[in-house]
Amino acid sequence: MSTDRANWDDTTMRTFLELVIEQKNLLHWNQRGLTTLGWANLYPAFATATGLTYDKKQLLNKLNELKRVYFTWRDLQSHTDL
Repeated sequence: MSTDRANWDDTTMRTFLELVIEQKNLLHWNQRGLTTLGWANLYPAFATATGLTYDKKQLLNKLNELKRVYFTWRDLQSHTDL
């Protein structure tokens, strides 16, 4: 397991999100997020596309963080009537 912190610049995050969307479009998604097959496809695709060796936990943590931020934003939009 890597102890280095992941550096999520805009390009890296965009690539990650595009790969997640690709897996979702392939129906490798359930109510909790990516399926086991979706994650199995995502890890090597991310490493190939970016050349970065982020471990599974780093990718999972980033996806969970992005989902939390999105749901907070969505809830605030409906709560404040914006």
